[in-house]
Amino acid sequence: MRHRFVLTCQLVTMRVPVDNTDPNSVQGLDGAACGSNAYTVTEAYGGGKTISLRFSRNCKTNWARFTNSLYILGWSLWVERRNANGSVTRSNTYSGWGTTDGSWSDQLYTDTLAARACVSLADGDWCTDWV
Repeated sequence: MRHRFVLTCQLVTMRVPVDNTDPNSVQGLDGAACGSNAYTVTEAYGGGKTISLRFSRNCKTNWARFTNSLYILGWSLWVERRNANGSVTRSNTYSGWGTTDGSWSDQLYTDTLAARACVSLADGDWCTDWV
């Protein structure tokens, strides 16, 4: 009597807990840092300042990047994720002062969820559009 065996495999991928981590130090699926293969999704400009929403295909994360050519006494930077239930999750806030050629917030796992980048300045909060 012959027996026939069928082996079924299921590929399971798990999301690495990357919320509130540095995109330039956490490794993605290919072993490279999340920030190494990132691109800018959207930006907002004004008065020598740029706030950018960055995305990593490798890690499926977003973070905020802020550049300014003028001296600023203080600013705080974060990224927000709009969850499936409509609530909003905000990353840890990164704060600085002076000029910067590129400061970034911690990242949030977003995959297919909407996100936006925000910076708080003396005259109020400034965010990109939700993307």
